[in-house]
Amino acid sequence: SGSIYLHCDPTASHYLKATMDCVFSRDQYRNEIIWYKGYRGTPRTKRWQQEHDVILHYGGEDRTWNKPLGEYTEASLKRYNKVDEAGKKYALIKRRRTNGEVYYGRCYPQGKPAGDVIHIPTLAATDGERTGYPTQKPLSLLERIIRASSDEGDYVFDPFCGCATTLVAAEKLSRNWGGGSLRSRCQARQAAHQARAWRSALQRNPSDRHPYAHGSREAATSAVPRASTLW
Repeated sequence: SGSIYLHCDPTASHYLKATMDCVFSRDQYRNEIIWYKGYRGTPRTKRWQQEHDVILHYGGEDRTWNKPLGEYTEASLKRYNKVDEAGKKYALIKRRRTNGEVYYGRCYPQGKPAGDVIHIPTLAATDGERTGYPTQKPLSLLERIIRASSDEGDYVFDPFCGCATTLVAAEKLSRNWGGGSLRSRCQARQAAHQARAWRSALQRNPSDRHPYAHGSREAATSAVPRASTLW
């Protein structure tokens, strides 16, 4: 009933796709998501600039799925040119009943169904989210994935949690979480502390945009854990 997401760059995605098919079966394959992160760094020579990574999504038939919605373009919003009694904009859409009768029904803007190309830029060197971890992902990327494939109270596990971006996103969205690290037990504990620190920092200052980037010793010791960290 769950989902698994595997992030990789294009140099390994084809090998890992075959491996994931063997482990989880081809029937569990759902999407190859393109994370369009933009271009940063040194220009490539004699080849195209790499501007995307790949995220493979596998899941069971009964997996949780909350349809992600994106923003409409300005051109799309122009069709919502009517206003109802409550002041909400809507469009009149031509529809047809089962008996062939044509009528016009109200359609309210709810968001455009998001596709499998995610446009979220990679973190700049000066971004407030930066912790110094070399492969850190944007918090908004993990939030989008967690929202789509889990509900509040569900369990999110990242076996390669690094600087705890997944754990912070899960904590922010009221999910239970666990994380692991192949490097050391100490690093896994630090990742858990970072996620708990987010909660403590936000409680102290709800308007803080990036509590994730702050120091965590004091916050980690005062925060109450909601899930254990596994390694």
